[in-house]
Amino acid sequence: MLPTGQLGPSPRALPAPQGRTSRSPGRCAGITRAVSRPSELCCLSHKAISKKDGGRWLGWSVSLHFYGSEVKRGVVRRARRLVGCRDARAGQGGAAGSVEVEKRGDKSADGEATGGKTVAVWLGGWSMVMVMVMQALVVRQGGAEWKRPLLAVAFLASMLASAVCTAGLLPLLCALKAGQVVRKEGPGRHVLEKAGTPTMGGVGFVPAGVLLALLFSPPDPALTAVAGVTLGAWALGAWDDVMCMVQQSSSGVPPRVKLLVQLALASAFTTALLALPAPIPPALSLDTLLLPGGGRLILGVLFSPLAVFVITAESNAVNLTDGLDGLAAGTSVAALVGLAGVLLLMQTPHALALATFCICMAGAALGFLTLNHHPASVFMGDTGSLAIGAALGASAVAGGASVLPPLLLLTTLQAAEAVSVILQVSYFKATKSKDGVGRRIFRMAPFHHHLELSGWPEVKVVHHFYLWSILLAMAGCGLAFLCIS
Repeated sequence: MLPTGQLGPSPRALPAPQGRTSRSPGRCAGITRAVSRPSELCCLSHKAISKKDGGRWLGWSVSLHFYGSEVKRGVVRRARRLVGCRDARAGQGGAAGSVEVEKRGDKSADGEATGGKTVAVWLGGWSMVMVMVMQALVVRQGGAEWKRPLLAVAFLASMLASAVCTAGLLPLLCALKAGQVVRKEGPGRHVLEKAGTPTMGGVGFVPAGVLLALLFSPPDPALTAVAGVTLGAWALGAWDDVMCMVQQSSSGVPPRVKLLVQLALASAFTTALLALPAPIPPALSLDTLLLPGGGRLILGVLFSPLAVFVITAESNAVNLTDGLDGLAAGTSVAALVGLAGVLLLMQTPHALALATFCICMAGAALGFLTLNHHPASVFMGDTGSLAIGAALGASAVAGGASVLPPLLLLTTLQAAEAVSVILQVSYFKATKSKDGVGRRIFRMAPFHHHLELSGWPEVKVVHHFYLWSILLAMAGCGLAFLCIS
C-alpha cells in the first residue's frame, strides 16, 4: 500500500478549494484509495471514478477504454492533482499551480511515449531488413527444401497475429483483474506508474508465434521438440503469474520449484533431441564445436549437461531482463533474429526449421511490442519471458554445440543482467553484518534498475539496450561466419 505521505499531505486535512463544496476533498481521498489498491488500477470504470464527490476532472482523466496505458496515465494525472492540492493552502494560486504541474507532467509523458514508439519502430525496421537478407541467403543456398519457407511472410504474419491476439486479450485480462504486482524492493516510482497494468501478455503472443512457426517451416522433429519446451516454459510462467495475482505478491511459485521444473523441461528436451535420427544428408553432429580457424572440439558426454544449463540460464536471464517497458521484448527480437542468422550461416542440423521458428518468435515479440513499448499497455509477465528465453536456448541447443558461442555473444545483455543479480546477492550476503545489513555493488539489481536509479530516463535505458542488442546480434553472426570460414 502506498502511503499518502509520498504523494502529498493528508487529503482530509486540506481546505475545500474555492467554487467547490465541502465534499470536494473526497476527490483526493479517492485518488489515494485508487493508488493504494494496485490490483484494481486496470479495472477502474468511468462510473466509479466520476461520482459527484470526485469532480469533473476526475472523470475526464480516464479514456473510453479502461485498461493499459490510458488508465495508468489517468492515475498519474490524479496523483499530480493531489500534489497540486498542497498549493490550495495559498488560496487562488493553488489552482494555477495544479494546472502548471499537470501541463508539465503531460508534456513529459507525451515525450516519453513518442520516444518509446520511435525505438520500437526502428527496431522493427532493422529486423525486417535482416529477415530480407536471410531470405536472400536461403534462396541462394538452393535445394527444394530451402525454397519452401517465406521468411519475410512468416515474420510479418507472426507480428500481425501477435498484435491482434494481445489487443484482443486485454479486455479479458482486465476483467480477470490480472494486474501487475510490483515487488517492494523495486524502484519506488514503479508502484505509481506500473502497478495494476495488465500482465500475462505472453498468453497471446507466444502460442501465436509457435503455431505460425509450425505452419511456415518444413516438417522437422527437432522443431516439434523446441516448440514443446517453449510451451512448457510458457505454462510454467503462466502458473507463476497466476500465483502472484492470487497471493497479491511478487513471489509466485517458490524459486526452487520453478528451477526444478525448468531443469526437468530442459533435460527432457535434451534427451528427446539426442534420440532423434541423424539428418540426411549428414550434417555437423550436435556435440561438435567449430572453432575459428577451422578447428573442431568434440564435447561428447559434456554436451547434455551443457545443453540443460544453457536452456535454463537463458530462460531465467530473459525473465530478469523483463523490468522496464519494452525491454525484454525488444532485446529478445534482436537476439532471435541474430540467432536465425547464425543457424542459416552455419547450416547446422535442422537449420532451416529452427531459423524459421526464431523468425516467427521474433515477429511475435515485435507484435507484442506494439502494446508493450513505453508507456506499456500490457506486460508479458513470466508467461512471456520464460518462454522466450527457453525458445532462445532450445533453438541454439538443437542447432548443435557450434551455435552456443555465438548465442553467448548475441545474448550478452541478458547474461549481464543475470550476472548483476548474482553478484549483488552474493556480495550482500558476504558483507552482511550482525544487524542484517550488507553492502551492495549496484544501486539496485538487475543492472537496468541501477541505471534507472542513477538518473537515466526509462526510455533512454531501453534505447541503449536496443542498440547494444542489435550490435551484439550482428557480432554473433560475424562470429558464426568466422567459425565456418
